[in-house]
Amino acid sequence: MQQEQTNTPPSLEYATPRMPRPAWVKWGLWGVPNRLSAWLFVWGCVAGAVVAVVLGFMSDVRWFWGVGLLLSAFMYWLSIAWMDQHQGWSDTTVGTGANAPNPPD
Repeated sequence: MQQEQTNTPPSLEYATPRMPRPAWVKWGLWGVPNRLSAWLFVWGCVAGAVVAVVLGFMSDVRWFWGVGLLLSAFMYWLSIAWMDQHQGWSDTTVGTGANAPNPPD
């Protein structure tokens, strides 16, 4: 007797659907492909702010640029935290790693 094949994916009872991203997370991570890239942007903004502050001792205009980079770094950090809390990075990383739920026996 042949089994009938279906095109539906298997059901994962232990998995929960991901929440849709809020607008501020979409805008904060617009064009950022993964978590590593987001952290590189955070540390790049912090490094740029430090350079701007050092150069700000020579010119007052650069102080504002440094503050803007710190605000950008803060926005990236908030977006990363939201994505981590809601398992929102990618389909290939959901359910893998040390914190993955154990499938039912």
